Amino acid sequence: KDIFVIGDNAETPYSGMAQTAIYDADFVVHNLRFEYEGRPKLAYRPKEPVYITPVGEGWASVLWGDFHFNGRLGWWLRNIADFKAFWDIEPLTDAAEQWATTYEEEHLCPVCGNPS
Repeated sequence: KDIFVIGDNAETPYSGMAQTAIYDADFVVHNLRFEYEGRPKLAYRPKEPVYITPVGEGWASVLWGDFHFNGRLGWWLRNIADFKAFWDIEPLTDAAEQWATTYEEEHLCPVCGNPS
């Protein structure tokens, strides 16, 4: 009957963003369940993602709808978003460990590129 497409191939607003792929997957799951149960399917309503772009150590640029700002607060929001993403797929202790090691600095040799 219907074909559902999610992720980068979806012809929906904001496709190509991880947040959109996750949102769309949740939408498709609900509609498949409703179809199986004989209930009417939901209409798709796109959700604009929050854009947070790290711009250096301790600094990020945030675009949240019409709200734009830069700086350390943006960097903290990005860290919180990363932690939540880990916690969505792992138990809290594993998520915390994964999140903490993500921000460890690895020093590389400037000549060969290997860890020093």
